[in-house]
Amino acid sequence: MSCTHYRTMDSRRDRLYLDFKYPHSCYTTTCHTSTIRNPCSEVCSKNYSGNYSNWKPSDLTRNDNETYKEGRGDPPFPDSNIQMARIASAYTTRHRESTPAVSIEKMQICLKLLEDSNAALHLRNHDLTAENKSLARRLEKDAVKMEKLQENVSLLQNKLSNERVKLTDVLEKQTKNDKICLEDKCTSSTDIVSKADRELQIWETCKDCHEKLEGCQRESPTVTITKSEFELLERDMQTLRDAVIVREEAWDKAVERERNFRQQLARLTAEMITTRHLCETRQDELRAIMKALMEKESELKVMQKEMLYLNKLIAKLHRHQK
Repeated sequence: MSCTHYRTMDSRRDRLYLDFKYPHSCYTTTCHTSTIRNPCSEVCSKNYSGNYSNWKPSDLTRNDNETYKEGRGDPPFPDSNIQMARIASAYTTRHRESTPAVSIEKMQICLKLLEDSNAALHLRNHDLTAENKSLARRLEKDAVKMEKLQENVSLLQNKLSNERVKLTDVLEKQTKNDKICLEDKCTSSTDIVSKADRELQIWETCKDCHEKLEGCQRESPTVTITKSEFELLERDMQTLRDAVIVREEAWDKAVERERNFRQQLARLTAEMITTRHLCETRQDELRAIMKALMEKESELKVMQKEMLYLNKLIAKLHRHQK
């Protein structure tokens, strides 16, 4: 009995003594390394991992009438209930501090993703506007080309009409000149001009003439013509042949010109059709691009609204943290 003595302790003095003798950090998991096991933390994680609202305040306080034995050189053992309550309170505060940090990190990740998508949409919108401008420039160039082609077609049509008028005038003049030449040169007994104008004619013969013709047919056919008349006939035939050759050459040239003009007109019409199709396709592409731009603008507005809402949420979270 001489080695030990009994004394009563106040709860406040007991807590201060225990805090000074065995600080709180010695009984938490933060002061230990990963290699050293803490039995108090294992007990806390097994038995007190749930809600800590069921802790009784009577367990955390000691009775004023409680006594303990103390050796001469031995320190008093700490109360297990007090240490477990401290561990549980530290765990709850740490859990409460970690949850808003995780939510803020998630919100920051969402904000980064939204900013990246917004930047990509801005770049795509810029590219689409550049393509729209280039297509508008191409359409303007195509419209200028169309106007030039239409002017060329109108000029060629005017040239064709003028050439046709010239050809008709030349042909009329040639016919008049040929008639004048024939009238001047024909001196034979047969009227060449009248026969050339009237071409082939069938004469009705009377009975007397018919009998004479039958008699001539029975006899051997003989034609009497002088040398001068024969020379005149040869000259008339040569003039006629030359006139026919000249007319045929002029006709061939006119046909070739008309053929060339028709080919040019066909080519120009084909170019007109292709340019018209290109203009229609470009207009359709422009309409599609404008629709896409409108959709992207609406998406941008929605994203901006979401960004404003998220900024408000972040501001509220910062206020709650403060």
